Amino acid sequence: GALPRARSANDSEWPHGSRHYQGLTMTPLFVYGTLKRGYRNHRLIEDQTFISEVSTEPVYRLYDNGHYPCLVADESSGLAIQGELYLIEERLFRHLDRLEGVPDLYLRETVLLQHEEYHRATGYVYIQDVSAFVECGPCWV
Repeated sequence: GALPRARSANDSEWPHGSRHYQGLTMTPLFVYGTLKRGYRNHRLIEDQTFISEVSTEPVYRLYDNGHYPCLVADESSGLAIQGELYLIEERLFRHLDRLEGVPDLYLRETVLLQHEEYHRATGYVYIQDVSAFVECGPCWV
């Protein structure tokens, strides 16, 4: 069944829709690159709960820097970016932040999703210049 919604007097404490489950804080995470199934860094989240394949709202662009994809916000001409949605234990963000180069390359931000239950999730948004990178379209392969 669905995990219960975390109760909080101030919902802003849970900006990404985190939930408590069996004593753990579980956070929805949108992944679109090397953390996806079949890619080189998936091992870091392979024991977490896979929810579904999912697309973002069409307010992002995806670029390829040659080694990994870079998600950037683009509200005026964005696309629905394809990825995967997981529920992950909060403790993993320490490792994922290091992998993603937070805060120099990426920031962990709320990503808007087209999903029946999860309308937002945590995601890694690229904060450097992408002008020299190739645009991927809706999916990085």
